[in-house]
Amino acid sequence: MIGKNFENNLTILLQNLNNLPFVDKVRTKEARRYLYVPVLIGIVVGIFAVIFLLALHYTSFVFLRLLVGYYPPAVTGEGGNPDLYHIIIARPYLFPISVGLGGLISGLLIYKFAPEASGAGTNAAIKAYHFEKAIIDIKTTFIKLIASTITIGAGGTSGREGPMSLIGAGLGSFIAQKLNLSERERRIALAAGLGAGLGAVFRAPLAGAIVGAEVFYKKDFEIQSMLSCFIAAIIAYTCVGLTFGFEPLFYIHVDANKNFKILALLQYIILGFACMLVAKSIMKSFYYSKRLANMLPVPKYMIQPIGGFVTGSIGIISPVVISSGYGWIQLITEKRLDIITPQFTIVGIIAMIFALGFTLGFNSPGGVFGPSLVSGGLTGFAVSNLLSNIIPNNNLDTTSFTIVGMMSVYAAVSKAPLSTIVMVAEMSHGYDLLIPSMISVFIADFFSGHQSIYSAQVERRIDSPAYQDECISHYLTYIKIKEAMQKPLTASPDLKISEIEEIMTKNIYTGIPITDNGFLVGMITKTDLWKARNLDKNKVLARDIMTKNLITLTPDDSLYDFMKIIVSKGIGRVPIVKDKTSNELVGIITRSDIGRIMREETSEDILSTTGV
Repeated sequence: MIGKNFENNLTILLQNLNNLPFVDKVRTKEARRYLYVPVLIGIVVGIFAVIFLLALHYTSFVFLRLLVGYYPPAVTGEGGNPDLYHIIIARPYLFPISVGLGGLISGLLIYKFAPEASGAGTNAAIKAYHFEKAIIDIKTTFIKLIASTITIGAGGTSGREGPMSLIGAGLGSFIAQKLNLSERERRIALAAGLGAGLGAVFRAPLAGAIVGAEVFYKKDFEIQSMLSCFIAAIIAYTCVGLTFGFEPLFYIHVDANKNFKILALLQYIILGFACMLVAKSIMKSFYYSKRLANMLPVPKYMIQPIGGFVTGSIGIISPVVISSGYGWIQLITEKRLDIITPQFTIVGIIAMIFALGFTLGFNSPGGVFGPSLVSGGLTGFAVSNLLSNIIPNNNLDTTSFTIVGMMSVYAAVSKAPLSTIVMVAEMSHGYDLLIPSMISVFIADFFSGHQSIYSAQVERRIDSPAYQDECISHYLTYIKIKEAMQKPLTASPDLKISEIEEIMTKNIYTGIPITDNGFLVGMITKTDLWKARNLDKNKVLARDIMTKNLITLTPDDSLYDFMKIIVSKGIGRVPIVKDKTSNELVGIITRSDIGRIMREETSEDILSTTGV
């Protein structure tokens, strides 16, 4: 009896739930594509992130611990204990062998199976987003995972977030392709996968989601993908957290009282300029190294081991460049000044700049995210030490300068300032560093110029092939016909065909309106003249061959209205009448007028008009 009542009550409950208004919403096509798909992407990317991190751990154990005898410092979120750490490098002379061997293996893998998997992962995802219809071969995703694991695990100067961004983007693109989603929806899925990959590995889902919307442009934002990025990033982060724990990577304690002073805030301006110089040096090193690699007279698969050997040699001088290097930042924040000396810091910054070039510039798979954070952290520490020594009673918070420096350098090289400021808030567990980070990030980003380390980035949405047609079409709806139309040259319906032909030839016209006392009565085009080619041109009049049923527009119609007509009807010109109720001719517009008006307007005008 109790079981029967329970069954009846459950049936009634389900029926009532079925009648709730939100149920219809979750059954819609949009819900499936913008809610369920991001959840699926988040789960898959989260699983791959776990696999990637585990593979990195074991690869690093084999190459660095067993081969070199090197025990790199670890961040507290991954079990590190900065207070007990001591530098142990049993065989530093094997760094070049370890990194070079990793480069050789990954180079053979990449150029045998997926050449597009070389270099910085985030840039490859950006390129696919703009120029390749958001299609990433799933084979590239798997090769990137394996090759990046070997490169970073062997000690290459690279971050984990870049490769995982491409892996996530590739998985998002693959899922969208299998579900037969449109190109626009594939771009959203790709962005969601990219943000989920970065957010999961760096354990900063909010920042990862914003990166997924910001990193594609230098001066714009992909607002359409924001919701999907948030959902996917949170799900992927949860998968990683359930496996490795939900603690943030870095244990950070910020002394907010030291930052909210006029003198301290002014010194963040100096930090911003210092980070700008480091960021520009990183980009120059990367692009110079890339050109050097292309000049080498060796097989392509040998470029990576050569770069790896040089990187390993730099690692003998400064172990900061080996692998991701996050543990060294944790030592700074924990004030291990017995290890992180001023000399160690300066050498580390210079070494990181060159090592990044010889790793990523020499086509090794990886990412610029990690190395730029480490370079920025060292820069922040060095600037805080310098300012504390030259300004009396200058009690700066070293940790704050380190964290803000990390984000300022990355913002400058990636042109993604908003997401980096959010990362600062997530790392410091609050908004204590919001104002200092805004000051430093703005200066580093603005004064570093337009160049980005991601060569596939475009300025704005209108500069992206993915959005160009959409933006221009939208822009044309805001321009009235009266702004583009020309004063018409007309002819009388009583003129002979020979006279009409002479007028059109003399003025290089392909069509001419026929008017009677200023009112439109027809149109003669070259097609009409060709049809009348066998008639007596000196006897037949214009009224006898002109087209009478004409499509017209008014001065207040838009250029987009005209564009729809010429595309659907296959005509090249439309006469403009005073209004819908009158045939009084006031102008004419042709295909060439669209091109003319577009040339007269700047891209900035287009952007401000459309709100892009």
